[in-house]
Amino acid sequence: SWFNDSWQLRKSITIDATKVSSGPHTDFPVLVNLSSDASLAANAQTDGDDILFTSSGGATQLKHEIETYTSGGTLTAWVKVTSLPSSTDTVLFMYYGNGSATSQQDATGVWDSNYKAVYHLKETSGTSVADSTSNANNGTKTAATEPNPVTGQISGAQDFDGTNDIIQIADAASLDITGAGTIEAWIRRDVSGAWHSIVAKGNTSTDAAHNYTFEIEDTAGGNQLSGGLGNGTTGQLYGAATAIGTGAFRQVAFTWPGTNPGTARLYLNGAQDATGSETIVPAGNASPLFFGRWGAGSDFFNGVMDEVRISNIARATGWILTEYNNQNSPSTFYAVGTATVQQPTVTTGSATNVTTSSATLNGTVNAHGTSTTALFQFGVNSGIYTGTSSTTSISTDGTTTVSIGISSLLASTTHFYRIAANNSAGTSTGSEASFTTSTSAPPPPPPPRATLTINSTSPTNGATGVAVNTTVSATFSL
Repeated sequence: SWFNDSWQLRKSITIDATKVSSGPHTDFPVLVNLSSDASLAANAQTDGDDILFTSSGGATQLKHEIETYTSGGTLTAWVKVTSLPSSTDTVLFMYYGNGSATSQQDATGVWDSNYKAVYHLKETSGTSVADSTSNANNGTKTAATEPNPVTGQISGAQDFDGTNDIIQIADAASLDITGAGTIEAWIRRDVSGAWHSIVAKGNTSTDAAHNYTFEIEDTAGGNQLSGGLGNGTTGQLYGAATAIGTGAFRQVAFTWPGTNPGTARLYLNGAQDATGSETIVPAGNASPLFFGRWGAGSDFFNGVMDEVRISNIARATGWILTEYNNQNSPSTFYAVGTATVQQPTVTTGSATNVTTSSATLNGTVNAHGTSTTALFQFGVNSGIYTGTSSTTSISTDGTTTVSIGISSLLASTTHFYRIAANNSAGTSTGSEASFTTSTSAPPPPPPPRATLTINSTSPTNGATGVAVNTTVSATFSL
């Protein structure tokens, strides 16, 4: 069904179930990334306020956040999909084409309560860096131009110079993770041969004092991922196996269960790269959160960061791989259908001007701004329509009254009818109604009968003198 009559267009988005790993995933934020969509450019509002997403049934609106949108039809949006299975394809609809709509976004609603901070790092000016979750853990760059905004893996990103560029987020209870957790990011490393900090919750140079850290280590030139946890007394590091190269974006993640014993995991491009035995449970601390720096001013990151996320649960392996499949290659994660318009909305009205052989049929049509042809179907049996009226064309957005006369009908007969309207999306028909033609007038009565009688009596025979009493009568009816 169509979500709302005020939206003129929609496109289907069909997610390939084979790209969803170990589903179903609940409340999964799906990236919808469209480049220069001509239909969006021609029909959506220039700020994208009228863009919305629904489930396959069309009736349930899904929460979404628009990261970027341009009037040329380039869209980067995150859509919260209630259930994302790996057994069957998932179909969503994107609606647009409502010039009077206010913003349909619910940005913070996209991110479930386990997300404690989500940074798209899309900011192109100023020093503020926004957290998309309801926790509002917003950050600050060290200077208006440091780090520098650049194009990232998803959309906008921030380029760190490896010398003094950082983003700092004030301490908050939502960031003081004392159990399970996940840190995720897309990074492009520009140089090798040094320790490069991605995320660090702590402001000292000891592992134990850090709540959690995630970086690239340079142990004998290895340049592998490294994750760390601290409980205030003891610190623990976990090292990955695969060397991180330079010059290309890579998805990286660090998860831990927050239990002793437990298994911490490091991921590279959706695949588990290493595991480690967790023997300490992280303890929250009052230190700020840093992007691009570890400890008291060391291990500055040299390269680009995009889409940094922090959760207070250990995201599953299938979740992380599905994120990678979606964000690494959106065009193969889903297929986008062509733009379709809404079928006309119709209502059958009452018949008027009923005679023995004719009537006027009435109804309403909303063409939703699309070229539409309307007519009436009728017949003498319910549900069987052997006749059609003349047609009328409608292309306005709003309810239009349609009245069309039909003739050559049988007298004293019940006729059934309905309105029908067709556009490029299909044909809509109204409910059935009926009327009965008048009874034929009886023939006029014959005129009154008129009788003329002529009586004639023969006279006496003059020859014989005998009277002949004969009477002749004639009657005429007129």
